[in-house]
Amino acid sequence: MPGSLGDEESPFNECSHAYLAAAKALLTYMATMPAAERQAKALISDIDEDMVRSGASWILCQFSGEAFSTGAVIEPGWRDMVFHLPSLAVLLVTMAALMTAAWSIFRLPSPRAGTV
Repeated sequence: MPGSLGDEESPFNECSHAYLAAAKALLTYMATMPAAERQAKALISDIDEDMVRSGASWILCQFSGEAFSTGAVIEPGWRDMVFHLPSLAVLLVTMAALMTAAWSIFRLPSPRAGTV
């Protein structure tokens, strides 16, 4: 869902963090590996610097303290979409586009003048 990572109120925010938690864990682990330590720490520093500039942080977020199991499926709060206007707008636009596409593909051809 567009913008869900930066929007703490988005019902998809937790899903985005769960998805990125694995990448963060891998990068943090790589920082302990002798062969990749320097590059991993430099990348972590660059990411943290960019996040701080945009008002975020490598370790500070609503779901940052939550542990995500790699065996669990993290789903958005589907009921919360009704109350989150950006998510609802994306859902409605997507549904309208799919309905328009289906209508244009499956509509009956109109009869032409002069043909029986």
